[in-house]
Amino acid sequence: MYNYKSDFVVPMTFLPESSVVITVIMRGVLGRSIPLGRVTAGPYIELSSGTQTQWGRMINDSRSVVQWRNLYL
Repeated sequence: MYNYKSDFVVPMTFLPESSVVITVIMRGVLGRSIPLGRVTAGPYIELSSGTQTQWGRMINDSRSVVQWRNLYL
């Protein structure tokens, strides 16, 4: 398990059209970078079921939003 906190400052006017993509990379032999997986947040505010996404909660609430993500290798 890897626990890492990231804070991003994005102007409110950009949020509906923005997303954050985080790529986890392992430094391999001879300095080669090997991507292990990727996590994307945004820009969708609601799922088709009407449930609010993490991105939607960030837009509608000024407090920090915490959500664990699974990284699939």
